[in-house]
Amino acid sequence: SLEVQETAPNLDSNRDFFSKQEEARELRGALIARMRERLGDSAVKHAIPSPRQLPEASWRWGEGKEEAVIVPAPLRPLRLFQPPQPLERKNRELRSKMQTWQIHSFQGPERITGEWWLGGFFRDYFRVETDKAELWIYKTDEELLLHGIFD
Repeated sequence: SLEVQETAPNLDSNRDFFSKQEEARELRGALIARMRERLGDSAVKHAIPSPRQLPEASWRWGEGKEEAVIVPAPLRPLRLFQPPQPLERKNRELRSKMQTWQIHSFQGPERITGEWWLGGFFRDYFRVETDKAELWIYKTDEELLLHGIFD
């Protein structure tokens, strides 16, 4: 008798020696397959890109065997706050209700706009390096908001 423990897609295909994307895709696929096998299809979730410009709507959770598509995009934080948290800035310090950060440096703005057909939005985002974490914040006319933390 023969028992197949694990399979690898495209094991015998030719590799592209000038790009590691194919290898990374295979490794990711094998990891997801092993997780599904041990935990079950419904326990394995992954981010699926969505065709939206609004950062909090630009992805959704995929389940089971739904294939994740990797698209080129700017680096975004893995942890987003829903809704974004109000911040207060005093000199070189940022404060939220829960925490205080000392600002070391910041980059930006990165202007994200679009979706006029849904009412539109306009945001200037900044990456702020602090003593504890790298933050992703944006400014509206009224307030400064913490939208995410980079890991």
